[in-house]
Amino acid sequence: MTDKGHKMFAERAKRQGIYYCPGCKQNVQLKKGSNRLPHFAHYKNNICTYTQEGESQQHLKGKYILYHYFKKQKKQIQLEPYFQQIKQRPDLFLVDERLVIEYQCSVIPTKLIKRRSKGYEEMTYKSIWIIGSHLINRLGTYQYRLTPFHWTMINDFPATSSSSLYFLDSTSLITLHNLIPFSKQNVFALSSRQSLTNDRRWNLKKEALFENWWKKVQKNRLKPIRHLSRKERELQSYLYENFQLSYNCLPSEAYLPLSSGWMVDESVYLWQSWLLMMIKEEVDPLFRVEKLLWKLNALTIHFRKPPKEAVLEYLCHLQYLKIIDKVGSNIYKKRNPIIISNDLAKSLKRDEQLMDFYRKNKFT
Repeated sequence: MTDKGHKMFAERAKRQGIYYCPGCKQNVQLKKGSNRLPHFAHYKNNICTYTQEGESQQHLKGKYILYHYFKKQKKQIQLEPYFQQIKQRPDLFLVDERLVIEYQCSVIPTKLIKRRSKGYEEMTYKSIWIIGSHLINRLGTYQYRLTPFHWTMINDFPATSSSSLYFLDSTSLITLHNLIPFSKQNVFALSSRQSLTNDRRWNLKKEALFENWWKKVQKNRLKPIRHLSRKERELQSYLYENFQLSYNCLPSEAYLPLSSGWMVDESVYLWQSWLLMMIKEEVDPLFRVEKLLWKLNALTIHFRKPPKEAVLEYLCHLQYLKIIDKVGSNIYKKRNPIIISNDLAKSLKRDEQLMDFYRKNKFT
């Protein structure tokens, strides 16, 4: 800001001007030239707890790209406003939407992300995190590897149970949406790309996602079983002792791709296998959701969100597959038996059947 307390953008500032940090009130220097974007920086020996030092050119450029994009959209946008109440300075703030936008180009501790998000929540502001595109770890057309850093950046939309991750490159906003975890780090997702310089948009088709999902299931069945986690070993022991079932022959219904699957911080086949076995072992054909949730919690399954929504969606898919029927509020009835087979060929054939089923029907 200027010596009169007015906000000043670096791209409009003059070299001979005197400027101050609106957070710590210390004098700052203007840096601009032919090889760098204009920006303010603290002098070497000055310490400011309200700003991030060493801001990269990538971060500066991305921040300005987003700022000018929203300006073109006729949005009331603020660049780096300082919120005195929580002592935080987001990259951007959409005033009318009360929406904070943070652009993150480097991996930072998850505790810091949560603390910042909580601060905005205390101000009753919504927040969206956008990540530098160089931090996308793509494994295939629909597959990505997500770390705890990525999971902390998830933007979820309660009305639809869907979740999204946003990435920014030099010209466009990339969205990974409908995240469906296969394991703790391996995730399937649809992607779209929105140009920030024109109205062009690209999308991947959902039908092909399901086909790739079931191919991954089959690949998982055919690979040697190594490096199981403690929870996976517990499931393996249970299945073998009670059904003489090997891990490679888990029912295909333990691999259902759910839009709320991201709410569970476990491999898809782990938590869905337990649910399937709970239903199978119910003596009474009628069972309640509350009982399943109680048993699931007793297994110390980890969730990113309360589990009821993911469990209800799973039961809904079992309805589509005619395994159960819903007969009341949170009450279900077994309709057809859950098939347990140690024949790998039959398991692969059932995968093919479900691949075809999900290709033809739109659930997620």
